[in-house]
Amino acid sequence: MYEVAWHALAAAIALAPVIAALLALRWLMDLRSQGKEQIRLIEEQNELLRSLAGACGSTTGSEDERHQNHR
Repeated sequence: MYEVAWHALAAAIALAPVIAALLALRWLMDLRSQGKEQIRLIEEQNELLRSLAGACGSTTGSEDERHQNHR
């Protein structure tokens, strides 16, 4: 009985680094997914701001470009 318990404990200890690596990989994949979602949201906000700027008649160029256009 104790021999089986010792083998189970040894197996659990041997698998601990593998389990930790898999959990870390899952965590990194979640972070990557969240980062992609944040980028998508930022791009969506940029599109909305551009369309609002266009509706207001302003340009998306730099202030220097707008100043040159008024000359």
